[in-house]
Amino acid sequence: MKKLIKTALTLGIICSFTVNAHETNDELCYPLIHAENGLGSTNSIYTPIMVHLGNWRSYINVTNVSSEKINVKMRFMNHDGSPYLPYDVDHFGQFNSGNSPLNSGTGWAILKPNESATLEIEDSQKANGIVGIITWQADTCLDKALTVHLRNQYYDGSGRDHGHMLLNGGNPF
Repeated sequence: MKKLIKTALTLGIICSFTVNAHETNDELCYPLIHAENGLGSTNSIYTPIMVHLGNWRSYINVTNVSSEKINVKMRFMNHDGSPYLPYDVDHFGQFNSGNSPLNSGTGWAILKPNESATLEIEDSQKANGIVGIITWQADTCLDKALTVHLRNQYYDGSGRDHGHMLLNGGNPF
């Protein structure tokens, strides 16, 4: 009986992490001084572990699928949780050095409705994996704003890819 209770509790804990945190539109909003009616919204998603064998690059593509301007921020962490600032970065699409989602400078990039942008990071010296977190923020109450896909590539002249992943199953978050 104790095993059954432990199993039920464990399943309950595991299942509780899969529940959507935003049940109603009111729960999507938070106070924001300059936002519409004083409320805004935000959400985040983690990337899987990015390639970490040296001579790798990752492309993170984001698309604003909402009808509002979205602020986008990306930050990265080493395998031990410490902050990681990418060694070499290139911006494509709507991202550039003045509109960068990295935690340096202003730290927020702006994407207008239906705009896409890509951040390419690479590091030939990195020995351990990194994880990214992509956060969006809007000055209105939204439940979903971005789609994200990640492509990892090992660049040793062979052009081998390590994968292409649609975060959140390709659905907006």
